Amino acid sequence: SNANASTVQALVNKYAPIFGAPPSLLMALASIESSYNPKAQNIGPVAMAKNRGGAWGLFQFLLSTANSIKAGQPALSRKYWPKFNGTGESLKDAETSVAMAAYDLGRLWKRFQAKRAPDPWYVVGLAWNQGAGGLDKFLKRGGGRLTVAALPKGATEYYRRLQVQANENPAVNTLIASEKASGAFNYA
Repeated sequence: SNANASTVQALVNKYAPIFGAPPSLLMALASIESSYNPKAQNIGPVAMAKNRGGAWGLFQFLLSTANSIKAGQPALSRKYWPKFNGTGESLKDAETSVAMAAYDLGRLWKRFQAKRAPDPWYVVGLAWNQGAGGLDKFLKRGGGRLTVAALPKGATEYYRRLQVQANENPAVNTLIASEKASGAFNYA
């Protein structure tokens, strides 16, 4: 099933509140990672290295990350992403992908939202791309604050892609405005 932005938005609206993830960031990440294509897959050398298992679906989940989430959260897995069976192919189900991404992003949001420079939205977006450990390193390098100077080239490029989403993707821009207005997320 090929999802488009409105299909993804409906799923984001369903799962983001359950896990405390910013809907705007989920929409931005799905746009960056797959152009809202749930069938996207990356089985290139970097995605397959270190037993990562490739990157799959709307959010380009590394199979290793998805399996780690499933193992660590069996009850949530049964309830919210029962179709995930440990394979990359099962991450191509749009609902599975959005539910799992909302969980993972909610977890990252809780961990990193207090690190407000330049804005938790960007910090957590980069954590999605670079991993929580990578982000901790960049924050340490920046004296506890995220500075573009502290980022390696790949992270800088991803940061710019997040900026494009925030400024030029109307769906993302509208969500950011409503999230800021509601105060639901502690934007800097």
